[in-house]
Amino acid sequence: CKANVPEHRTKTDYEDLVEISLGGVDSNDSKTFTQQFSVPVVPLFNLQRCSIITCDYVFMVIAETGSCHADLTDEVPVFLGTVPVYQAGGAPPPVDSSVPLQQSYSPTMPMIQPPFNPSMP
Repeated sequence: CKANVPEHRTKTDYEDLVEISLGGVDSNDSKTFTQQFSVPVVPLFNLQRCSIITCDYVFMVIAETGSCHADLTDEVPVFLGTVPVYQAGGAPPPVDSSVPLQQSYSPTMPMIQPPFNPSMP
């Protein structure tokens, strides 16, 4: 989160979701792997009309190598919310016209949260 007024100060929090260790990769070779993880529950902020605070979530991958002078890193923005979000000025993702559209009769509003039960863990 970043505040710009009355002073410019940035606070950044990091949380490790997964840490794995893989064997080395031979010269001129590559290694591919798949890892599933859970995104922790975080509060959703509606700061659209707030000019002094921004809140961004980023998925960061760090490949720590022992043989390179620097670790390999990559970051991807993550959008959290209850409805799809498109980049400002962008268009929705294209629809594959070869797949027939199916009409859905499922509710479009979020389900109501169950009543609080203090005896449940």
